[in-house]
Amino acid sequence: MNWAVHSIQSAPGGRLRHGRRMAVARFLGGLGALSVVALVCACGQGGQATGTAESESVAAAAPEHPGKATYERYCFACHAAGTAGAPLLGAKADWAPRIERGMDEMLRTTIEGIPPGMPPRGLCMGCDDETLRQAVEYMVEAVE
Repeated sequence: MNWAVHSIQSAPGGRLRHGRRMAVARFLGGLGALSVVALVCACGQGGQATGTAESESVAAAAPEHPGKATYERYCFACHAAGTAGAPLLGAKADWAPRIERGMDEMLRTTIEGIPPGMPPRGLCMGCDDETLRQAVEYMVEAVE
């Protein structure tokens, strides 16, 4: 058993239910150690761009998409760089085949994951299905 699987399986209950902890352990077991380190280091590090006072006031006036915070916390690490084949945020060509299959299919693959690149629930084990849907909608709207 590799170290990633052992670490997750032996961790105290924490916030993950046993079934989800095992799914993440199986997923991570299929990745190389470097990939796991990159995913773990990137978790929760949404891109925080700084701008001018004018751009910040415009951003404050516009309502924020409900999926943006989830994207910045969990999805950004892979979808901003195309890690493991993740479709890039705003890249129409990357998203077109996924959009063609429909939102329900995109949500299903987000929930279940797509080995070896997309982890189940995008590693957001505390996110409910609606929160994940909002994050996917945020990414899809970025190409429309």
